[in-house]
Amino acid sequence: MFANLINSAGGTINVDVLAGFDVTIFLYLGIILISTKIGGMICRKFGLPQVVGALLAGIIIGPVCLGWVTFDSPYDVNGKIIEAMAQIGVLLIMFSAGLDTNMKEIKKNGVPSLVITSFGVIVPLIFGFLVGWGIDKGFAPLTTTDDVLHVLFFGILLTATSVGITVEVLKELGKLKGKVGSSVLSAAILDDIIGIVILSIAISIKGGSSGAVDAPSITETIVKVLLFFVFALIAGGVIHYAFKWLSGHFPVTRRLPIFGLVICFFFAWISEHVFGVASITGAFVAGVVMSNMKGTHYVEKKIDTSSYMLFGPIFFANIGLTMDFSTFDVSMLGFTAAFVVMGLLSKVLGCGAGALLCKFSPQDSIRVGFGMMARGEVVLIVAQRGIAAGIIGAAYMFPVIILIVVSSFLTPIALKMLYKKDNASPLEREGIEPPPFIEPNII
Repeated sequence: MFANLINSAGGTINVDVLAGFDVTIFLYLGIILISTKIGGMICRKFGLPQVVGALLAGIIIGPVCLGWVTFDSPYDVNGKIIEAMAQIGVLLIMFSAGLDTNMKEIKKNGVPSLVITSFGVIVPLIFGFLVGWGIDKGFAPLTTTDDVLHVLFFGILLTATSVGITVEVLKELGKLKGKVGSSVLSAAILDDIIGIVILSIAISIKGGSSGAVDAPSITETIVKVLLFFVFALIAGGVIHYAFKWLSGHFPVTRRLPIFGLVICFFFAWISEHVFGVASITGAFVAGVVMSNMKGTHYVEKKIDTSSYMLFGPIFFANIGLTMDFSTFDVSMLGFTAAFVVMGLLSKVLGCGAGALLCKFSPQDSIRVGFGMMARGEVVLIVAQRGIAAGIIGAAYMFPVIILIVVSSFLTPIALKMLYKKDNASPLEREGIEPPPFIEPNII
């Protein structure tokens, strides 16, 4: 009966699924955890966010540098385990972000978030199209539907935002609940929804042009997205009151975080498997449903412990581990450089302009722009689906990975620098060197 349930949910039961499993996975986990911790400590010593150290550690121990953590093939069981744990890590980060979300602040910034999202989608879409048409096609006439989709898909790739790194940095800086943090969070969630809709439309058009019978309907895609939010509203109301009852009758017990994890994973599965919305969106919504209540802080504390101890470091390190230069083509170097530069600028300029239009201060507008700059798991999913649909070739995964790595490094560093003055003394904010401290003579 349980096997039937798993199969109906889209999984498979295979006794040989772990045939390639061996104890090497434990060595890999140990290397990842110690290297990310050391990297985080070093970066913290130099005033950089610890996530930068984790990302750098993933690159150093991965196949690009030392090769301490490598996998024989894309189907390597140990690699799949690491990938699965990384996915759990980003879900926990997003769930924790949802728990830490102030809904009053979100409602107050609802319109700005919508404007920021609009600019954060339109500008990257245009920039990516220009890169694909100008660099990849040399501004040659686009005579077929496939040519248009191929060029437009680079814009679709640039619209994606990975808020996991930004969330971790803003939490570390204590700025997640502020105006900028709330706007970035809600705008990133809307970004994912719009990006998935555009992706589904592109795949639908590609399927129609190639005669595919299993291409998703555009109308069906939009309806599913709307249904997800209807489901989240109804189910969220029930879960909200259930959690409120649990936290009132069983405060500070393990039942609360276990209940929270169950809801997090159920929402993540339902959002993607049933409604076609990214699983990280479902996890974030689950956290929002359980936010601002009596037991929320206790659940968040326990979730953060699991994330910080194991799954979070694996998520950040896995970005570096997935770098692969085997498909590198020298002829694509110019395209890669242009794609990365336009990818970074498009989010900073687009989202920053949207924030400025909503009367954010220039400094906060820049923070919003850089906060939306990071790319990660979402753009990888979009790229993989585009390759599977035949819209772009597999060789274009290299520029995508470079964009992920570069944006993942630059985003936390930029945010740290932009918030530096907030933690400075009033004299330091004005550029005045504070007087030296003189220890009083107590004799």
